[in-house]
Order: sequence, then C-alpha cells, then structure tokens
Amino acid sequence: MKTFGQDSAELREWLKGQDQVLANCWKGQTIPPSLPPTANALLRADRTYQIAAANFYAGNFAAAERMFNEIAQDASSPWHEIAPLLAARALIRRATLENSRQPTDQHLLADAETDLKRLLADSRLQAIHASAKRLLAFVDLRLKPEARLKELSQLLLKTDIDDTLRQDLWDYTVLLDRQRPSVDFDDLTNWIFTFQEKDHLVAA
Repeated sequence: MKTFGQDSAELREWLKGQDQVLANCWKGQTIPPSLPPTANALLRADRTYQIAAANFYAGNFAAAERMFNEIAQDASSPWHEIAPLLAARALIRRATLENSRQPTDQHLLADAETDLKRLLADSRLQAIHASAKRLLAFVDLRLKPEARLKELSQLLLKTDIDDTLRQDLWDYTVLLDRQRPSVDFDDLTNWIFTFQEKDHLVAA
C-alpha cells in the first residue's frame, strides 16, 4: 500500500494472489498465476512467494520446498531470509503427511534435520533461529526420541524458566506416554517411570 497506493492495480493484484493462497485452506487447490516479466519487481517477488505458499497449503510439499529454496537463493527477494525455514517446513510436511501408508519418512526427517542445523549455523539468519529451533525440536522428537527425552528432562530441571517451557513439557509427556527408554536417564525421568510402575501395581 505504501509503495503503490491504496487504490492501485498493483495492490489489487497482490490481494487477489493472497486470497488465492488462503483459499487453499478451505476451498481446495488454488494456485495464483505467475506475473509477466513486465510487472513490478517487488510484485513479482511477492507473487513467487505466494505461489510457493499456495503449493504448501495445497499439500504440494515437494513443489513448495523447491520454490522456497529458489527464493532463498534470490537475494533481491524480500522473502529470501525466511525462505530456508519454510523449505524445511515443507520437507517436514512431506516426511510426516505425504504418505498415509507410512506415518513418517525417517530419511526425509533426517534431511530436514540437516537443513535446519545448517540454517542455525548461519549467523546471517539470526531472525529465524528461534523458529528453526522449534522445528528442529519437532524433528528430533520423531527422529531421536530417546535423545530428545533426555534433552527435555534436563531442560525441565533448569532453575530459570525458558520461553519454550510449555512446549518442552508437552513434548516430554508425549514421549513418556509413547515408550520407556532402553537406558537409564536422569533422576526425574527414572523417578516418573518408577512411580508409574508402582501405581500400576497398586491398581492391579
């Protein structure tokens, strides 16, 4: 609106594209068309991002991942810094949602873990590091549950409260419900399993 004006054709075109992106959440696949090379460069960059986002919401995760990676390589795009994170999100969706007969593709999750760690190692992408850490925690919960359980138990025993406490506690209880670890962990986890076993014996 600041660039083109409230009543401009460019703003109307941008809004039209955004409506098509969001329609994928309730209407079925609706992908905005590409803009011609003669269109304004900023508008074309936004449309490229809108097309990638529309494919993501439509469930075309491989296409979305490829497009977000291409945006990440385009330094002129205002979306190039956040694009690597969104590419990783698309890869995670592929791993967990794309194949209904196989709940989780461990190989794709491992690829996502590699991408996220590379992203976190890039000091130029500090703005998205917090979001990348949350995605990495999601991946590790499914890829390395015992290691993640140990990590979470240590985090929960910290004296200072982290802003991820709620999610960490949720993930910890999910892992406790899913499995008993094959090795001894910290005092907290061992105590919980011992308490559960005693409780089961009393109930029996």
